Amino acid sequence: MNAPYLILWVIVGLIFLAGLLAVLGASRYRALNLRIGAFTCDLRKGRQTGKDPRRFVPGVACYGVGRLDWFTAWSLSPVAAKSWPRETFEVLNREPASGRRGEYLVSCRSNGTYFDLLMSSSAYAGLASWLEAAPSLSPEII
Repeated sequence: MNAPYLILWVIVGLIFLAGLLAVLGASRYRALNLRIGAFTCDLRKGRQTGKDPRRFVPGVACYGVGRLDWFTAWSLSPVAAKSWPRETFEVLNREPASGRRGEYLVSCRSNGTYFDLLMSSSAYAGLASWLEAAPSLSPEII
């Protein structure tokens, strides 16, 4: 086989592999969004101070049994990138996101870790309801 044909086949193979990875990533993202209890939610780790250049990472959050799982949008991993237990999840602040109509910037804490979530107003309403519906942790007898 000539060298030019070998280079051509390598290039074609790389293009095919890149296309396959793009299709797999897009199908995973779609499958995550079709789950019951899933919503689009961007994550920013840590506390925002002044003009901190940290960016939001796009993702999908999904309610689990006693936890909120967050998956990175463009990844092939079937495992959640972050998972926060319901009993330690706290919403510290909620404010309209600047420059984004109908979205909220929600400051949160879980197990001493601070982070921000960017979500739609309906996703925030679902999150607030999910947190308020948590069973009481006190062992009171009715």
